[in-house]
Amino acid sequence: MVLQVETWYTGIYNILKKRCLTTAKARLEWVGKVSGEITTQDERTRDKEKAKKNHVEANYAGQLIGHSLCWLLKRNRKNRSSSYR
Repeated sequence: MVLQVETWYTGIYNILKKRCLTTAKARLEWVGKVSGEITTQDERTRDKEKAKKNHVEANYAGQLIGHSLCWLLKRNRKNRSSSYR
């Protein structure tokens, strides 16, 4: 027997709100606590500095996704052709 339950986004949001997890930062901190991961303030500031340097410019919406898909398709095609030999 399969039980199917519809869940609306408001229900999920209310659960997150009840547990004070409405922001991505709060959810990441919660996951770190639950998994037993210990991060120091130095690690957090280092990661923030790294993230500032990861900026990519795009001329139009979807440009980066198009390039990524093209790269993945080429890579996948190359891997398939080498596996048949």
